[in-house]
Amino acid sequence: MKKIFTLLVMVALAACWVSCSDDDNDNENFGKNGKRLIREMHTEHGYEFFIKFDYDKDGYITKIENGYYKEICTISRQEKKVTYYYDGELSEISTLNDKGYVISEDYWDQEKWRKEYTYEYDNSGQMIKEMDYETEDGTIYTWKDGNIISKEYTDQEDSAEYENKSNIDLAQILYLWEDGISIADYCGKISKNLLKSCTHTGSYWERYEYEYEFDEKGYVSTIKEYLMKGGNKKLNQLYHITYVE
Repeated sequence: MKKIFTLLVMVALAACWVSCSDDDNDNENFGKNGKRLIREMHTEHGYEFFIKFDYDKDGYITKIENGYYKEICTISRQEKKVTYYYDGELSEISTLNDKGYVISEDYWDQEKWRKEYTYEYDNSGQMIKEMDYETEDGTIYTWKDGNIISKEYTDQEDSAEYENKSNIDLAQILYLWEDGISIADYCGKISKNLLKSCTHTGSYWERYEYEYEFDEKGYVSTIKEYLMKGGNKKLNQLYHITYVE
């Protein structure tokens, strides 16, 4: 994937961990999967970050605006093809299977199209492999109880809590944030729960823990990310979330 929207921080997001009424799920504030649509999120502490999402009438993402890097990715869906434009230029085309999940991705490289990645899913619609078409390198994902708990190539382990009722699995940014495809409804099911902690156990050891604050309707409004190091707990980042109203 073209690494236009690279983030150097780990993000975990929720929308709600309390039940929502059936009436709430019948309006334009919710996507096709019944989850509340996120409009934007930004940081207050540490790494500077601002991102905004636009949607079509069915709740599919049509635009991802990175306010920090001043970059815009627009997404267009036609039957089993999804096209990605970066700052107005056609850059990538994804092919979908019958379930609407991306199975391969082509990108524009020196005046020709080149196949870059292929994707595989289990019977539950959870993505289990993302492989480089040419090198056959890639990432294998392990799921447990509806959540990604590890990825093979970095020995990264996670624990989760709270039900994830956001339309965007921003915890997935932890694994795949490169061009928006991983959060644009085309990479299978999203994790059931929100991140509680994330630990790197490969060549370097690093652990992050997350705490959540909720608005009056029970949706996450702030995420506190802490870096655990040397027995100390240090605030690393604050993420603020707003929703489509």
